[in-house]
Amino acid sequence: MQKLFQPAIVRKELNDEHYYYVDGKFFPSVTKILHETLPTPIALKKWLGDLGNEKAEEKMERAGTRGTLIHQACEKLIKGETINLDQDFPKREDKKSLVGFVNWFADFQPQPIPNTTPEMTVASQSGYAGTIDYPCQINTQAQLLNQKIVRGIINILVQSGVT
Repeated sequence: MQKLFQPAIVRKELNDEHYYYVDGKFFPSVTKILHETLPTPIALKKWLGDLGNEKAEEKMERAGTRGTLIHQACEKLIKGETINLDQDFPKREDKKSLVGFVNWFADFQPQPIPNTTPEMTVASQSGYAGTIDYPCQINTQAQLLNQKIVRGIINILVQSGVT
C-alpha cells in the first residue's frame, strides 16, 4: 500500500552546511551530526591554530571538493561505470579509500531496489534528516546506504528494515 501523505522535505544551505526542514520543523543532516559528535583531534586543533583561519578555510574547501569527487566516483562505481584511479585520483589515500569501497561492495554485494533513486528522507522520531545515496538490498533485506568520508575513510552507513 502506498503512503497517502509524503511530507515535503526542503534542503537549505547555510554557511557551507545543509539542513532540512520538514513540515515547518528543523532537522540537522547526518553529516552535521557526525561533524558535531566526532571529537576533533588535538593535532587538528593545533594545525588550525598554527595555520590561521584563512588558510585553514582554503584547505577545508579543497578537502570538501575532494570528498565530493570521491563520492561521485563511488556513485559511478555503483552504476557499473569505470573510473581512472591514476588519472583522477593521484593521491595514494584517495586510491586506498576507493579500493576499500570496491572491496566492501564486492563483499556485501548490495543490489539496487527497482524503481528507487537517491532521495531526501527524514527520521522524525530520531531527529535527523539526510539524502539516501543508494537504496538497495543486502541478503534480501532492504537497506539504505549513505556514504560519509571522514578523515580520509569512506564510511558506509547502513540503515536496515526499510520498506
